[in-house]
Amino acid sequence: GAVDFEYRFEPDSEAATDEVEQDATLRLRSNALVQRAGLELEELTGTLRLSEGALSGDQLRGRLAGTPVTLSDLRAVRANDRLVAEARVVAPGIPIRGPLLGQVLEEESAERLMEEFDLRGMLDIDEGRLHIESRAGEEPVLSLSGLATLSDVFVAVGAPVSIRSARLDLQRLEVRVK
Repeated sequence: GAVDFEYRFEPDSEAATDEVEQDATLRLRSNALVQRAGLELEELTGTLRLSEGALSGDQLRGRLAGTPVTLSDLRAVRANDRLVAEARVVAPGIPIRGPLLGQVLEEESAERLMEEFDLRGMLDIDEGRLHIESRAGEEPVLSLSGLATLSDVFVAVGAPVSIRSARLDLQRLEVRVK
């Protein structure tokens, strides 16, 4: 997608070496971040700043499997041989039966939940914390913690169970992206 790029550097006149202070600002306009597993954050807009080896941003907006997502307090750094990113996340109105379930779970598991257990309903991530860690040559690991709300959930586990509304305090929901 389209990106506006601004780069600034200033030589440090007091330093004995050729140290240069530098940073870059990226303004995203309808971009997409794609993972190998099909997790795709589309229509991404907002401002990212690269400074002192860290990428940071606030109020990045996009769509994940058609669901609006807002990332704030984003910070990503490369340390040793891994990339670590963290952000606060808000995502209202995620359909449990929707395409996101198939992207997060293995296709066979997602189909089984929907077909055998008739799983359906909505999930709101109200105050989430997203942590992504990726090492070269390995599958990235995503973990989500924070507060979420289930609404109008139905599942048939022997007997039908219906949940009008439930508040979840996620300690650590971990997904290995394949």
